[in-house]
Amino acid sequence: MKLQQIYARDIERHINAAVVVGDREQDVIEAEIREYVFTDELIEHFFKLLNTVLNQEEGKTGIWVNGYYGSGKSHFIKYFHYLLDAPTSELAFEMLGKALENYDDSKGFGSGVSASNLQLLRKKVQQTASEDIMFNLERETDDHAGERVTRIMLNMLNQHRGYNKTDIPLALLLEKSLDQAGKLDAFRETIEARFQVNWDDGAYLFAKTQLNKVLEVGKELLPSLDTESIRASILDKGAFHVGIDTLIKELNGYVSAKGENFKLLFLIDEVSQYVGTNKDILLNFQTIIEDISTRCNNKVWVLCTAQQQLEEVGKGVNGVDDVETEFGKILGRFDTRISLASTDAAEITQRRVLDKNSEGIQALGALFDGQKDYIENQFNMQHDLYKGFEDKDAFLMAYPFVPYQFRLISHVFQAFQALKFVQTEVRDSERSILGITHYTAKLIKAEEVGYFVPFDAFFNGLLEQNLTHAGTAALDPALELTYVKENAMARRVVQALFMVSNMLEQHRQTFPPTVENIAILLMDGVDINKMALQREVREVLERLKQESIVREENGSFFFFNEDEMQVQTLIEGMSPTLDEQFQTFNNDFLTPMTQLRQKHDLGSNQVSIGLRVEEKVIFQSGKFDVAVTLNEDKTLEQLAMDVASNTLVVGLHEWFKADRELQRDFKLFCKTNKYLIVHGAGGQTGGRAQTNQSFKLRNEDLKASILQRLRSKFSETRFVSQNRVMESNEVAGANPKDRWKAILDKHVQGVFRHHGEAKDYAQSKPALLDSVRRTNQLTMDIGLTPAEEKVNNYIDNNGGEVTVTDLMAQFNKEPFGWTDYAILDVVLHLHRKKKREFKYANEPRYSPADFIEKASTAANRSSCVVTTGEAIPMALLSDMRAAYSAIFNGTRVEESTDGTEQFDKLKGALERQVSELAEMESDHSAFPWFIVFQSAKNLLDGWARLRDPKAMFEAVIDGEDAGKEAMDAVEAIKGFAHLAKYREIKEFMQSRAGDLQSLDDQDQTKAAEVNDFLTSTDPASGMRVANQQYNELKSALDAKLSALKGDVKSEYEQVFVELNREREQHGVEVNLTDPDVKMRDIEGATSIGQLQRLKLQASDFREQELKKILDAANAEAGPDAPSMNATFTMRKHASSISSEAELDEYLNKTREDLKKLLDEGKTIILR
Repeated sequence: MKLQQIYARDIERHINAAVVVGDREQDVIEAEIREYVFTDELIEHFFKLLNTVLNQEEGKTGIWVNGYYGSGKSHFIKYFHYLLDAPTSELAFEMLGKALENYDDSKGFGSGVSASNLQLLRKKVQQTASEDIMFNLERETDDHAGERVTRIMLNMLNQHRGYNKTDIPLALLLEKSLDQAGKLDAFRETIEARFQVNWDDGAYLFAKTQLNKVLEVGKELLPSLDTESIRASILDKGAFHVGIDTLIKELNGYVSAKGENFKLLFLIDEVSQYVGTNKDILLNFQTIIEDISTRCNNKVWVLCTAQQQLEEVGKGVNGVDDVETEFGKILGRFDTRISLASTDAAEITQRRVLDKNSEGIQALGALFDGQKDYIENQFNMQHDLYKGFEDKDAFLMAYPFVPYQFRLISHVFQAFQALKFVQTEVRDSERSILGITHYTAKLIKAEEVGYFVPFDAFFNGLLEQNLTHAGTAALDPALELTYVKENAMARRVVQALFMVSNMLEQHRQTFPPTVENIAILLMDGVDINKMALQREVREVLERLKQESIVREENGSFFFFNEDEMQVQTLIEGMSPTLDEQFQTFNNDFLTPMTQLRQKHDLGSNQVSIGLRVEEKVIFQSGKFDVAVTLNEDKTLEQLAMDVASNTLVVGLHEWFKADRELQRDFKLFCKTNKYLIVHGAGGQTGGRAQTNQSFKLRNEDLKASILQRLRSKFSETRFVSQNRVMESNEVAGANPKDRWKAILDKHVQGVFRHHGEAKDYAQSKPALLDSVRRTNQLTMDIGLTPAEEKVNNYIDNNGGEVTVTDLMAQFNKEPFGWTDYAILDVVLHLHRKKKREFKYANEPRYSPADFIEKASTAANRSSCVVTTGEAIPMALLSDMRAAYSAIFNGTRVEESTDGTEQFDKLKGALERQVSELAEMESDHSAFPWFIVFQSAKNLLDGWARLRDPKAMFEAVIDGEDAGKEAMDAVEAIKGFAHLAKYREIKEFMQSRAGDLQSLDDQDQTKAAEVNDFLTSTDPASGMRVANQQYNELKSALDAKLSALKGDVKSEYEQVFVELNREREQHGVEVNLTDPDVKMRDIEGATSIGQLQRLKLQASDFREQELKKILDAANAEAGPDAPSMNATFTMRKHASSISSEAELDEYLNKTREDLKKLLDEGKTIILR
């Protein structure tokens, strides 16, 4: 039996697949009414709408109807129009009444939906004068940016009233005026008769080109027309403002003229598509709905259809954070909301297209009964949203289609519209579920019963012919492949994948384009082998991936767009080197997976790792090596014999090479990574930048996928450690990080097997310094530990002398792995046990503390030498002790029979003597004999600084005489008892040095001898004489000072006599210096220098005091009297005289000047 024989109606008949709101043809109207399929839910919706519009007297007049693409929204509102429109109302109510006979009121409004209520609504329609203005908002455009919806609704009202729907000023100022005067029909006839123009069809264009003629005709018919004003408004659109007030005014004017019992309905299709993401449009629409609800007295209703619920439209608008706040009014005005369920569209499609006849029902019933399990299982989608055949009734209703296909194809249509894969002018009809189902059913009508329509059959001529350039550009690269052209299965996979992989994200999450889902989409029979079909699908998809047509993300497949294909081609052309690949493997996978570090813990120490991935060196110069294999050809057993014992082999190659998919994905990751480095770092803009970002995100997902697989496989990894293969079960750890640590721990413990022997030695700098402090402590333990034995033997085997650098190199590496601190501590213990001595820069017997300080710095280690000590003869020790006793006047150095210990004791004794001498040197630094302490200190310090014990002992013996002489001089200075008198003499000689020069030659000779004494380094020998000379000098100075004081006093007494005489002569009272004060100054002078200065100042003193007397006399004589005094400088006429003639000349000139002053009555003050 053929499929075309199972249908109740001829499958080839014409079906109006999708309703177009603007289609008003009579045959279309009748078909849309008679073939409308009512579901119980649709019946309830119609009752709700009719009751709201007809019986609601006040309140909110907005109605919102939403449903997804192809769900029948347009047909729904058009049928509502048919119920209200007088010419179609009777037939529409008749068909609704027939549908009501099968209504199941247990699911709906109950008694509200009934035949009696339907009759009441029918009568109400007959009693109500109503008109509706039905249009698709997307198809009605307006070029003005502001209040766009306002202008569209006003245009549609104008068209409804019989005016043009394009030019608002022309409609309202001219046509409306003519209409109100009853002249509009005459105007139309005149225009057509005079200019052969049909006004209804060409009003806008004719008025635009022949406006003067149009206005002339209007003026003839209605002389009161203000044609100039109309012309200005039509020509200057800005002069005629159109806003919400304009629309409300026109609406109220229109409905009020129709009488009290009148309602006007705007049935507006596709509102959400027109709003899109434009906030301004939605705000304009909100204002319109608000004002119509509040200002039109329930006379005007607005019914809108949309793809989304009202709240979702607000959320989709750009710049909106809070829908309730910004669009609360519009939400509140749509009190009546109807959502058309997806099941309605599927049910309608099945009843209109796939309704079966009795023979079909019988044949399909038998098919289902016979193969029920196969049918239910084969097409079970395991999705709540996409369902297979749930029972026999569902099978009879949907066959030869599968129920899930109706919802899935609607989602494909929705996505294609969003992606602009289908043409705008055809999408309303061609996207319909009903239309595509009918078209597909006709294509497979010749198939036998038992055939099931695969989903790829929907990709047929009806869909293909309406793809846009964007759609074909995305699909053609796959279809044009020779492989696809020659492979029918490949073409089917391409078409099915193209549909489902382009669905919107929320739908892809429920139905991802995986191999399994695509295979189900391609099944056309119950006997299809699913696994075999999946393998075929996988083969096709892998080929498409190789051709850079599709990509795989987490098991789902997607088409590349045109730019992505270009980028994918560039990626395929990338050739990362092996070094780059191995570096990438380490950076992006191995390191994140294992948390590997360049050092690994070894006790309290850390040992460095030399790491390589294949031949790519990651970490260099390690204490042991780790080799990670990926492409190695040898088995681990072969590698175990080839590698060094300290090399750990991580055998990833054993499973990595076998996993072709993993290898392929890793290589793709490396290629994409290199492309992004070369082309994606910057400079890209626009679409390419977005594409690069997409590839970057996909590569991150691919990285995560690879990492997950690597983590899973790591537990299977075998290793080679110390030339032995270790099975995966020998390594503990639940994850790669723990397993990596566990294998390193095992390997390190084996490689550094002697590491534990040094664990009791210093492992830190503080511990090493503490060991240094204990170096001089006596130890009874002369036996060697294993660590000390190995170091001691190493020194012996290398000639008895090695540098610290060599020791570090030997005992840092395997099989030891000792820390630097531990190695130094071991040699300290060897020194303490008298096995080894230290040298630094060829200086032997270096002290342990100083040696360790030097050796702690890497730069010094090559100069730090551990060697064997030299034996000291006992005779040498005995001679040294005797010399020491002689030098220090019987004091003995602490004795020891061990040369090294005797060296330490002697060194300590000398250092103590040096310290005491340094202190005495400081205390006597002001005296000439400080050199005695300094010389002795320097001699002893030179001995103490010798590092070779033998050299120190010999220096003391050889320097016995010099040392004894130096220390005897020290002892002599220490016994000097006249230090206070010495300081007194020194202070006298320094403070009276100037006065001493005024003494006679004999006394000056004494002064010189005393100064010589003060520079002597042996003060005791000259102290008696120096003290006597000091006393004599002091007495001589006192006598000279007393005589000089008498001379100075006498001179000043003569000055005061002269001053008193001058004061009496001039008869003035003036304050002069008190003679007693001056005499006390003279008496208080303590040095000859002071007295000599006072004597020299006597002349100046006399002049100053005399000037005071003469100034007082001049003051009493008055300002007009001539000055009574004059100063005469004795050196006026000569500063020096060398002959009698010069003397005569000087005296003559001086006498003339002085006489002249006397003649003038002056008192002369000589200077």
